[in-house]
Amino acid sequence: MLARRVDQIPSPSGASVVHVITDAGPHPYFRTLIESDGLGRGPLCVGCVGPAGALQEDMRSLGVATFALGARSRTGYPAAAVKLARALRRRRTDIVQTHLIDGSLVGLTAARLARTPVAVMTAHHSHELPFHGRKLVWAERLCAGPLCDHIIAPSQDARQMLTRVARVPAEKIEVVHHGFDLEWLDPRHADPARVRRELGLQGNLVFGAIGRLYSLKNHSALIEAFASALAEVDESRLLIVGAGDTARLVARARALGLADRVLLCGPRDDIRDVLAAVDVFVHPALAESFGMVIVEAMAMARPVVSTPVGIAPEVITPGETGLLCSSPEPDALAAGLHEMLALRHSWPEMGQQARRRIRDFTAASMANRYHELYARWLSDT
Repeated sequence: MLARRVDQIPSPSGASVVHVITDAGPHPYFRTLIESDGLGRGPLCVGCVGPAGALQEDMRSLGVATFALGARSRTGYPAAAVKLARALRRRRTDIVQTHLIDGSLVGLTAARLARTPVAVMTAHHSHELPFHGRKLVWAERLCAGPLCDHIIAPSQDARQMLTRVARVPAEKIEVVHHGFDLEWLDPRHADPARVRRELGLQGNLVFGAIGRLYSLKNHSALIEAFASALAEVDESRLLIVGAGDTARLVARARALGLADRVLLCGPRDDIRDVLAAVDVFVHPALAESFGMVIVEAMAMARPVVSTPVGIAPEVITPGETGLLCSSPEPDALAAGLHEMLALRHSWPEMGQQARRRIRDFTAASMANRYHELYARWLSDT
């Protein structure tokens, strides 16, 4: 058994927090939080709406109570919400904190049914609102409105999206930045030479992008921008790392005469080494609620060229830690790449400033902020 049935979760005394996410992951967000020791102050339970999987294995290895509601489609969500509500009442849960839209629909509904004192939505997904039509906006307004008491947004950009599109009162939203293991994300522990040898990048100027290959990540526009800004720089290469269908992007690079200079190498589990192997990190996304890889790249002392999405406007100081492009259009991305190339002599110092800029983005800081908010919200009930 990967997890106990939800109605078998023990009901410890004292304040308790239950996290609910859509699927079983893996979700390193929870492991990072728990290992920071910030969430070890009271009974904690982490579970998902769908079937059990990596999340349950991860939580069990950490000694954290976990559950899987087993809903394989949205038709199973009403029953899942009722099942969870019963467990929340048994557990005498004080706070339900939900993650992603389906996890929020089920988890917040259960919290209301159980009359849980505090129901919190974490807005990991709100950046997608303008791109998915009325159904997602309707669901977001329901979750962010009557179903929750408070919202945690990971960036000011996400907060503004919620107020503008989901019509959430600004005072309902608290911004809490994601936290990271910055001791692990340290260029001194990386092996960039191995990655460069493996990919044939020795002696090249490498611009790198990491992210799942789908439309919102805007990789096609990045390839066009690279062709426009760097085609004449023979030693330049564009490295794109991420899971997804590479065929369309490979075809676009080939059509632009860049088949041998744009590398799409699929997903990798050595991201720290990959980040250390690039000279400049590029994030061309159309939208982000946060953009964790931006902070990861900065932690690895890499200057960042990014669109003004998610955390980017809060941590990128143009000319000091990177550059912000005016838009996600190919011309704007090309202008950013061209300007960054002109700053080539400053890349090492920009990278060091980037690492200094995100030194407070620790998992412990995020967990401490969560607990400050929990205490305040519970005192107001």
